Amino acid sequence: MPAGEGKRVIRGSIDAETYRRVKELLGFKNGGKDWNYGDAIEEALQDWLKRPENVKLMKEHNIK
Repeated sequence: MPAGEGKRVIRGSIDAETYRRVKELLGFKNGGKDWNYGDAIEEALQDWLKRPENVKLMKEHNIK
């Protein structure tokens, strides 16, 4: 993240089954790091940005 920029808040909704699974998995992951919903969402979005179709779009539209 560039210097001077903090985290941003986003809002969204997920289905009940996905919510249940994420909630349960966060409990298991809290062995070393205190994971929260924001951490899971940030990791998921970072992975989403790495998808080939999104990488291609970022290159085509000069998104850094």
